[in-house]
Amino acid sequence: MIKYTLIDLASIAVFALPSAWLLMALCKNKSVKRYFWISIFMVYLCGLADVVGLPSLSHLTWEPTVNFVPFSSERDARYFLQLGLNALLFVPLGFLLPILWRRYRSWKRIALIGFLISLSIEILQLFSFRFTDVDDLILNIFGAFIGYSVAWCCFHKSWDRACPSGVGRVRDLPELLLLLAIPLLVVFFLRAPFTEWLYSLPLFASPVLPG
Repeated sequence: MIKYTLIDLASIAVFALPSAWLLMALCKNKSVKRYFWISIFMVYLCGLADVVGLPSLSHLTWEPTVNFVPFSSERDARYFLQLGLNALLFVPLGFLLPILWRRYRSWKRIALIGFLISLSIEILQLFSFRFTDVDDLILNIFGAFIGYSVAWCCFHKSWDRACPSGVGRVRDLPELLLLLAIPLLVVFFLRAPFTEWLYSLPLFASPVLPG
């Protein structure tokens, strides 16, 4: 199971990482520190796209299952575990955004971008077999805030020294939107045919059990 999870993640990252590096080169940003943090951010976005089950072009469907009532599910151990995982999922987002962009060194903006990204995911899940739940939206925002709080505690006294240089407010939003679009486009157009090709290779083919 872990092997196939890593394959699914790699099938996104193999296209997304070079695209992010190309974007950085076009922006004429040659800071090694910034390339490092952008790479971490892109790997996180690839993992996020894989975990939340964004639909590909060949697997689009319309069978929406939606819950608009907050915290209305049956409260058992699995329910609380799911709440924790949904919060944890957005902790890296809240941590990385203020490190990479000055614009997001504000908890209000972190909450807003966390809300918009989470809402976008929930809307996209309407076109897959996933469950769209308002609880996910609430916990994702909470997780982003936790990540921001950790980044603030670690770096707020030395943002400019600890974080990548040469990042201006003018290009913060366009750069972020382009980076967010990369894994989405990879999942939508490229991942399905690439993973099908990978799984057809003898190295990754599932073993045939004796009858």
